[in-house]
This record gives sequence, structure tokens and C-alpha cells, in this order.
Amino acid sequence: MTSNEYRATISLATVYAIRLIGLFMILPVFAPYAQKLTSSTPALVGLALGVYGLTQASLQIPFGMLSDRLGRKPVIILGLLIFAAGSILAATTTSIHGMILARLLQGGGAIGSTLSASVADLTRDENRTKAMAIIGVVIALSFFIAMLLGPVLVSHIQVSGIFWLATALAGVGILITLVAVPKARHPCFHCDSETIPDQLKTIINHSELFMLDIGVFLLHAILAACFIALPIILLEKTQMTTNDQWMLYAPVLAASFLVMVPWIMWAEKKRRLKENLLVAIFIIALSQLGLWELHDHIIGIGVCLFLFLSAFSFLEATLPSLVSKIAPVRLKGTAMGAFSTAQYLGIFFGGTVSGLPLKHHNIQSLFLFGLLLAIIWLITAASMNQPRYVSTKIVHIGPKTDTELKRLRHLLMDVPGVVEVALVKGDEAAYLKINKTIFKEDILNQIL
Repeated sequence: MTSNEYRATISLATVYAIRLIGLFMILPVFAPYAQKLTSSTPALVGLALGVYGLTQASLQIPFGMLSDRLGRKPVIILGLLIFAAGSILAATTTSIHGMILARLLQGGGAIGSTLSASVADLTRDENRTKAMAIIGVVIALSFFIAMLLGPVLVSHIQVSGIFWLATALAGVGILITLVAVPKARHPCFHCDSETIPDQLKTIINHSELFMLDIGVFLLHAILAACFIALPIILLEKTQMTTNDQWMLYAPVLAASFLVMVPWIMWAEKKRRLKENLLVAIFIIALSQLGLWELHDHIIGIGVCLFLFLSAFSFLEATLPSLVSKIAPVRLKGTAMGAFSTAQYLGIFFGGTVSGLPLKHHNIQSLFLFGLLLAIIWLITAASMNQPRYVSTKIVHIGPKTDTELKRLRHLLMDVPGVVEVALVKGDEAAYLKINKTIFKEDILNQIL
């Protein structure tokens, strides 16, 4: 990668991180705070937590399409301004209805697809996969940082201060976008990182991809339900105040991160992603059962939370990898767009439904709700096929006539290790699915 590509990747990854930290650091401390807002009801608390997922899911693809017309930077800045406006409202409102509107606005800054398109614009075809891998690592770290920051900061700046911090982070993101993110010389559509709306039906009808979408939907529904219940249970059952809950989250998050990294590496190396996917879902179910049984024991909660976060982190990293392996190479961007939409809809569903048990003062039953969702997921995931262990490789091919593209496709399919080829004339790129164990790079270079 060139210095300009590194600069683009790191700056865009930082904007990704800023946005995700701003969204997720409120998760472990939100429910007890929202209960005290004017006109608060259990159902509205759940809605306020999860409603940002609705606008995220609704606007993710439209924002990406808008950036094709208006440019990447204006749309990124617009999204961060909307997020900042929602954060300011959340910091200043005293009513639950104001908080619901604030969370809707926060979710309205749905710039994930635009950031991905910006990465594609600013990196060469052969380096795009590496750039997205760097951003994937940053996203995983951002979740852990956000989940730790919320409980630590609440004792110093209160929940309203966390929303003010999210506002400041949005301002930093705008500054980075204006100053550090390079300007793309030739922004264009990239089928590996953007959604083709006409092909969404094809992706939804793809049974394996649809099951992965269902999986990420259920995973984030369980996450939302868990973090409505946990802060309240820690406060009411163990007398651990919101200011002290970081002492539980910090070691649990650190331990789960240390487990997640080698677990992913081992599953990929041994080519046992499906088996480990099922194990992780089973652990999610086990953690929910344990939290239901041990919800008034601090050590029991800590152990079950460790199990949950370890499995959640593994699945959060593995599911997008499976989408990339399974999706037709030309529709990878569309598949990821549908996947991201399902993820945010899961948060909305989990938060909204979670208000019902809370209403009847039976908050621990939220863990039974999570257990039910995990069992449903385990049953559906068991029927999945073993994924192909392939990687995406993108190579620049320059301008070609239709006849040349047809001939090139046949030549590329004959390269050892190449299992799928898509040639996109507008991109001047070849998108390949390759089996790295037998792939012959030298033969590919000779053809090109």
C-alpha cells in the first residue's frame, strides 16, 4: 500500500471508530438512566435503546446511493452532523419521548456504506481487501473500547456527559474527514463494497446468505435485550451502582477479547468455521440460561457475561467473513448491505420487545427471551452448508472490449485456485474468489 492509501485507510477507520464508540458506549449504562426520564415507561425505555437501529437500517443503503451522486465527503459530514444533533438532543432532553427522537437522529447518521465506498475509491484494486481488513480490526476494537468507556465515564461525567462526548467525537470525525481523508480522483461505483438495489432480491433469495442475515439479526436482538436487563439487575439485585459497574465490565471485556482473537485464528486455520459457529451460538444460549439462573450472584453474572461476550465477539467477526466467502463475487457489496441492514433491525427488534418483560417487573425473563432466540438460531444454523474457504482478490485490468473481457474470463478461470470470476467493465477490475492453498499468483500475473 502507498502512503496515500495508508492515510486514507487509517483516517476512514478512525471515523468508523468514532461513530461506533459514540453509539455503543451508552449501551451498558442507558437503561437505568432512561427509567428516570419524564413520562418513562418500560416499553418506551426499550424503544429508546433500540430505535436508532431502525434509522440505521433504513438509511444505510440510501446514504450510499446518495454519496454516488453528491460525493463521499459531503455525505459523511452530513451523517456526522445528524449524529451530533441527535447526541445534543439526548444530552439535554429530560423526557423519554425526547430521548426516542434523539436516538432516531443518532441512527440517522448511517454512513457505514459511504465509508466503505470511500475506502474503495481511495485504494487500488489489489489493496482494497487489505484496507477493509484493517478497518474490520478497528471496528472490533471499537466495540470493546466503547463497552468499557461507558461504565468508566459515567462515574465522572454522568450519562448526559457521555452524549456530549459523542457530540465532540462527531466533530472530530468531521475534522478528520475534511483534513485527513484524501480526495478521490475518480470516485465511482464498486460492486464489492456498495449495494446494487436491483440485486437485493437475489441476495434475499440466496438461502445461505439469508440464514446469515437471520443470524446477525438474532445476535443483535439478544445483545440489546441483554444490556437492557444487565445494568438494572446489577443495580437492583447486587447493589452494584452504575458508577461501579465498570469493575465488572473491565476484566470481563479484557478476558473475552483475549479469547476471541485466537479462537478466530484457530477456526480459520483448521477450516472449521461452521462447527465453531454452532459452538458459539450454543455458548450464547448457555450464557442466557446462566444469567436467568444466576442473576442475583455477581460472580455468576461475571462468568456468564464473559461467555456471552466471548461468543458474541467471535460471531461478530466471523459472520461478515462468512458473507464474504459465500456471496457471489460480483454481489459482495450488496450482500454486505443486506447483512448490515439485518444487524441494525435486530437491535431495533431486541430493544423494542425487551420493554414488555420490564413492564411486568420480570426483567430476568429477558434472558429467557435471549435463550429462545439463540435456540431458534442454533436450529437454523445447523442446516447450513460448510462454507468454501476462499478469499476475494481484486486486480486491475484496464479498459477492455467485450471480446477481450470474454477471452480474459476464460483465461482467469483456468488459473489454479481461481474458483469464481467477475469482470466489471466500468470498474476496469477483475473480482476473483480464490483458494489460497493452490492459487498460482505467477500464472495470474502472466495473464494480466
